[in-house]
Amino acid sequence: MIRPNFTRSQVGDLAIYEEHVQHMLKLIPENGRTVDLQELFFKLTMDTATKFLFGTSVNSLVKEKAHKDSDRFTDAFTYVTEEMAKDFRSIRWRKDKKRQADGQFIKDFADGIVADALARQDDIETGGIDKKQDYVFLYELLKTTRDPYTLRSETLNVLLAGRDTTASLLAHTFFVLARRRDIWDKLHEEVAQLQDKAPDYEQLKQMKYVRWVLNESLRLFPVVPSNARIAMNDTVLPVGGGDDEKSPVFVPKGTLVTYTVWSMHRRKDLWGEDAEEFKPERWQSARPGWEYLPFNGGPRICIGEFAIFDADS
Repeated sequence: MIRPNFTRSQVGDLAIYEEHVQHMLKLIPENGRTVDLQELFFKLTMDTATKFLFGTSVNSLVKEKAHKDSDRFTDAFTYVTEEMAKDFRSIRWRKDKKRQADGQFIKDFADGIVADALARQDDIETGGIDKKQDYVFLYELLKTTRDPYTLRSETLNVLLAGRDTTASLLAHTFFVLARRRDIWDKLHEEVAQLQDKAPDYEQLKQMKYVRWVLNESLRLFPVVPSNARIAMNDTVLPVGGGDDEKSPVFVPKGTLVTYTVWSMHRRKDLWGEDAEEFKPERWQSARPGWEYLPFNGGPRICIGEFAIFDADS
């Protein structure tokens, strides 16, 4: 169901991104004052993700176009996910009235969009809403279920992956660019070849240095830095056992196996002595396998904004 969201025709429609990027740029001061880009990036990805998933954007970057509850929805979504992450890391669940209230507001907000889609089910199925309507994840879900709880849960699940991961990538990348004028200049040189025109799909794919910078950002700052899996059956890991850690390891059913992508991406035996250095040029020849898991295998497909660079994978 998610796959059609990242076909060439969908990802190649850059006008949707351009609209929201322009909204963001208008909020960046031109007089040299400091601005918190991370906050703007989270609003940007919230606006684009809700457009793709719900068929309508919360437009948190534009007050006059914004959904009446867009600010509260965005703030609540951020607070709840951050507080839940703290509990997951500490392996305990705290009572938090604000989180409970914000969580309920998020559900109510999504339920309203789901109810509207259900009310227009016949128009959606026949294409009567808009014959030119792009693929919308919620509308696609309606073809398989009309259960409001399932519809809300599935859309919020994908929203979490599609919003936070891309905002994290943008924030980390610009954190580096603010400190590395050499990388900034090389990016500027490549972008200047467009002669102030917006790139089309094919031009964007050919911008190698842009892709190298994003790949390197995801290597040093993976959006899901650690993860875990539970063995559903007795199994064996090929290496890691024995005194030399090169022998197989038996993993009984039910065992929790954790791993840190953050550490793996910085291993010198895998990436060389300069593994800790932000070096986009390494991607000119790098062809990594399992030692590179920028999205941890899960949210990766949900990164609509940068799926264009992964279209051939």
